Amino acid sequence: MHLHEQARTGSDSLPQQSVFSARDTVEAIVISALREILDVEDLAWSDDPFDHGLDSIGLLRLTATLHDALGVDVTMAELAGSSTVEGMARLARQSSGARGSVLVRVRSEASDRPPLFWVHDVGGDVAPIWRTTGELRRDVYGTRAVGLEGEAPVPVSMEGMAKPLAGAIAETAGSVPVYVVGFSSGGVLAYEVARQLVARRRHVGLLAIVDSATGPPLQKLRNLNEAIAFRLAWVWQRLHEENYTGDVPPGMVERAERVMREANLDAAGVMQDLKMHGYFPADAPVEALSRRVEVFARTNEAWRAYRPGRLDIPIIFLRSDDADPGIEDEWRLRSGSSRFEVQDVGGHHDHSMYTNRCLLDAIRMRLQMADEERR
Repeated sequence: MHLHEQARTGSDSLPQQSVFSARDTVEAIVISALREILDVEDLAWSDDPFDHGLDSIGLLRLTATLHDALGVDVTMAELAGSSTVEGMARLARQSSGARGSVLVRVRSEASDRPPLFWVHDVGGDVAPIWRTTGELRRDVYGTRAVGLEGEAPVPVSMEGMAKPLAGAIAETAGSVPVYVVGFSSGGVLAYEVARQLVARRRHVGLLAIVDSATGPPLQKLRNLNEAIAFRLAWVWQRLHEENYTGDVPPGMVERAERVMREANLDAAGVMQDLKMHGYFPADAPVEALSRRVEVFARTNEAWRAYRPGRLDIPIIFLRSDDADPGIEDEWRLRSGSSRFEVQDVGGHHDHSMYTNRCLLDAIRMRLQMADEERR
């Protein structure tokens, strides 16, 4: 199994526990690479890869994978000193600078093509795009929300969320055109990032909005506890329902809130439950869940309040089979772009977009067209 063909998280089949518990791109790449190198399907975070047959040749392959996929240079000795799968992931993450940084390099490619920046969605962490980015033949970066790790307060507006991303993207891209893409709420944030880049007099060669509505589909989240309940309901549904489709059933949020209330369950209790099911590694700090659901809640509120301004740049709206009717027309009207296009890519919004072959092909084609215009 190649790196870009790993088990599909968030797809139409339930993910493997070891992949599902990955918190970010770095961890998912490490565990996928180890599963391929060791030719095993079942790897736990606490496993020692050497007990599964990892040797010096395997270590060499792992260092090469981390360099190719993340631009990370770690030595075989450093990896050998990490006695568990999670220890190796932690070492790779520290070397990549993923924690505390709003940009994570997902793919490193020796190419003169401008990089692609994939903006995170409502979850706040790097989008799960590592399995297919090699086919885009360029450096690919994912973004992370400010405040996800408690390093700063979570911004309360879409403009505030976009500002550090636009600054980091402008610095990283240098003088080449900027290509930006985002899915769902990430498409809305990508739109505001593009607006701020244009305000900085940066050339945005492509903005791809993937299945994004101009306002959030969720009911208004009245407080952080409700956001925790919603997130917990989503996780429970994903873990325990065989026919998971990405939808939270009617009443699930209310049931989760009632369970939390009756059990006097706070964020620490929710975290413990998620640890038991492998959603977070055992040593994840209690504060992590509160921060992540705060990002989730703040993003929804910012999304609700955001009113997209004019943006006359090349925009492609990529829509799924179950996209709300007319959402592309609203984007066309609000942007006022004279270069606005729409393309159907199939798939379903909640559970297969990141593994959608047609979506990848559409993005690759649009990047090629933007590259040719640049020449």
